[in-house]
Amino acid sequence: MQLSKLTPGMVVAGGRRTVTDREIVEFETRFSGSSDNPSESARRTRTSRDLTASVWMICAIAQDLASRTEVGELWNGPLRVIERLSWCDSIRPGDELQLQIEILDKRMSTKGVSSWVRWHWTLATAVGVRALDLTAGCLFEGSSIPNDQALHQ
Repeated sequence: MQLSKLTPGMVVAGGRRTVTDREIVEFETRFSGSSDNPSESARRTRTSRDLTASVWMICAIAQDLASRTEVGELWNGPLRVIERLSWCDSIRPGDELQLQIEILDKRMSTKGVSSWVRWHWTLATAVGVRALDLTAGCLFEGSSIPNDQALHQ
């Protein structure tokens, strides 16, 4: 998506994704830092009902869903600033998650060579329970402004 097409108040729907117990255990295994086999340990000590996604896994899911949206190219911009980040509830196997991105603000420099975009991400379950709430922004300067030659004139 071109940066010039973003307007405050615009809402972009991210995709949907269902979380599995295997995915939670694999994420925990890969990023737990334990030297023993945490995957086997986790499988022995937990049932699917007891598994919850870590806050870092929730962030990774939000990033994955954002990268697939029409504004995903913008999120991969050069400078990202997280203004506010909160985790609101646990995610369990079988939960279907959906990301929604609202454009809060867009400011262009007076010469049109840079732009600041602020957005609000909400990751929620299919029944509306919020799992992640994020307000962040990106600064685009000169050649880092994606697909927007009109801004350089």
